[in-house]
Amino acid sequence: MALLALWIRLPRFFAQQRDATWQSIFTTPIAGRLCVVIGYGDLGQAAARAGKKLGLTVVAVTRSGTGSGPADSVLPASRVEEVLPKADFLIVAAPLTQKTRNFVNRLRLAMLPRSAGVINVARAPIVDYVALAEMLRNGELSGAFLDVHEPEPLPGGSELWSTPNLVVTPHISCDDPRYVEMLFDAWASNLLRLDANRTLMNVVDRTRGY
Repeated sequence: MALLALWIRLPRFFAQQRDATWQSIFTTPIAGRLCVVIGYGDLGQAAARAGKKLGLTVVAVTRSGTGSGPADSVLPASRVEEVLPKADFLIVAAPLTQKTRNFVNRLRLAMLPRSAGVINVARAPIVDYVALAEMLRNGELSGAFLDVHEPEPLPGGSELWSTPNLVVTPHISCDDPRYVEMLFDAWASNLLRLDANRTLMNVVDRTRGY
């Protein structure tokens, strides 16, 4: 049950291994803790399902405050600040739009408890990485996992590479060897629908941006 909490400690363990230092750092069980998921599409719902299997209480945050699925409750984005001070984990899985850009800003990051961890598998501009790195260096957050960056690849001189208690991965959280195959299958299916004058799948709402 402590696996999700363990990833917050991983950078410390990596540093200890590099320095040949033995120091036990323990994590507590996460069952019953609160996970806030911003964005409740395929990625957000997958995160919610995983959280529920680990015994977490999951609150999803969506544009409208509606949505079905594994989350215990759903809040509109306008009320996100109500749950941030209670969050043990914050998972960002929202699309990047004009409204979500810098949605997790310095002010909202500061609302999280010092023991909280942040995970971003959405798009980098949704989260204030400068503020996040500063808070990690100052011990104002327990840890973070960032799979998306701006720009990509992440430049060698980026401060994120050396930020303590931060795991940086190269945009692989949705890595699936079948991705290209599934993409072309969807494209071919939509082409057949277009030829048959049928409704297309996965149509982007231009007003919402996704």
